[in-house]
Amino acid sequence: MQNIPSIVNKLNGTNARGPNCWNATLLFHGVTNEIEFTTESEMKHWLESECRPIKGRCIKFGDVLVMKRGAELIHTAVYLKHGKYWHKPGCNGSVGWEFASKKRIKDIYSEADTLYYMRPNNGTKIA
Repeated sequence: MQNIPSIVNKLNGTNARGPNCWNATLLFHGVTNEIEFTTESEMKHWLESECRPIKGRCIKFGDVLVMKRGAELIHTAVYLKHGKYWHKPGCNGSVGWEFASKKRIKDIYSEADTLYYMRPNNGTKIA
């Protein structure tokens, strides 16, 4: 497995008001260095222009779990290995960045009706 980006180790287990799951995904991939709120349109743009869908079950380190309700993007998380993901479940200060199982993420975002994976075209940049 590749090395986990240093930003993950720095932020994991901490809380902050503002940053959200989309910012966590972009931080992980080195797209931004800013810890801030990321909009749905910014995240959709990155997914549509810089990533490609993954077919089948061969997910790899750095692939992005995408969760939608209808056309609305509601959550993203980054796959690490052995069924573990990294994400930030929300933008309020009471929730922090965390490692989580897919089951935990699905339990939090149970309103999702679509789940799929995207892979960044240029791989994961390790910050």
